[in-house]
Amino acid sequence: MARGKRPKLNPSGGAKPKQFTRGTAKYEFHHRVLKYFATHSMKEILAKMYPGLDSVARETKQKSIYYWRKMSAKVERACISSKTSSMKKLRPMGTATVLSRGTELQLVE
Repeated sequence: MARGKRPKLNPSGGAKPKQFTRGTAKYEFHHRVLKYFATHSMKEILAKMYPGLDSVARETKQKSIYYWRKMSAKVERACISSKTSSMKKLRPMGTATVLSRGTELQLVE
């Protein structure tokens, strides 16, 4: 077997551009969908919020909406403030550690 360079995936030689196919909705959108779901059927929600989906994508969105309904208490808590309603992910306090300015300078030295 001949050894050589690995074949390039992109004919132009560079990296492929990111497609960003997987997206996450913000909590305010989850809240709007759940409010609409309280008075309408799933078929109506999918027709209004996600028009033009094929059957596989429609089933996936349907599962997502049922999951949001299961986590509706978390969605309600997130939508109390405008700061958290525009977030896509909530993490508990203390998950990230923020160092004080003095500690950062001490680490640099």
